[in-house]
Amino acid sequence: MKKKCAVNKGFLLYKQESNTFSLYKVICKKIPTSIFTKLGYNFFESLVENNIINVFYIKKQNKLASVITVVNHENYNILKKKIAIYLLINPLKVVVNFYLLIKSFFRGSNLLINKDHLHLLHLVIYKNRFKKINLKQKDNILNFFFKEISKIFGAKILFLCYEKENSKARKFYFRNKFKVYDKRSGIVFVKKKVN
Repeated sequence: MKKKCAVNKGFLLYKQESNTFSLYKVICKKIPTSIFTKLGYNFFESLVENNIINVFYIKKQNKLASVITVVNHENYNILKKKIAIYLLINPLKVVVNFYLLIKSFFRGSNLLINKDHLHLLHLVIYKNRFKKINLKQKDNILNFFFKEISKIFGAKILFLCYEKENSKARKFYFRNKFKVYDKRSGIVFVKKKVN
């Protein structure tokens, strides 16, 4: 089930509340270091259906332009607990994916979060969907949708982490005035006031 949330310059933002398989596959392909690529679709879908993770996507002329997943401050620690419990119940996944899982646990933020914070879990951008506009316009459209998503949760600050060697992420977040607030084990933590 999907719900239209906002429109900007022909780009449409939707919230996908179930049946997220195609969007999950996009995340797995474009962000292979995401812990969710190893935990599987069923686990991911259960988090979406229980409103712990929220999945949004942007379309332009019925073609996928971006996938955005977020978790609000209330569900941030619940998500961590659910992942830990899932791994305890499925120890084989720990053995097979030990390195990635250990690395994921170091992604925990030292930021003290409250209702003003929204955690950006995944951001996938298909830049070919934005090729008819310039870089500044593309960034403005994405920032508009960040604000719209944040409003849904009553949040004012978007925060996230990315791997230090991810130059595309670094350029995007620097260009869009996200501020670094921590660095650890090859992970960069950034935040930005969006509302």
